Amino acid sequence: VTFDVAIVDLKMPDLDGITVIERMREMQPFIEILMLTGHGSHDSAWEAGRLQAFRYLLKPYDFEELHGLILTAAAHKRKRMQSEFDEKLTWMNGDAKTGKVA
Repeated sequence: VTFDVAIVDLKMPDLDGITVIERMREMQPFIEILMLTGHGSHDSAWEAGRLQAFRYLLKPYDFEELHGLILTAAAHKRKRMQSEFDEKLTWMNGDAKTGKVA
């Protein structure tokens, strides 16, 4: 099973959100992650950015805005996947001008 977008809380009973992002990235490199927290800090925002979270959001967050952000993140994931596919296809087909295969 794959997912387009995950909403991850920073503070959870048995696991922190940063660890969840790390594990999700290992399993699904293209997943877009929205980090939602009521315990924001400069350090956790920096760490979420380092792990390429799509957005770092502070609670409370408006539900309608969150819904729109989920749609935006899902579209971003599709674009990233298409871009990587196009790059691999170009590499597999070689350079059309020289006829060389990479």
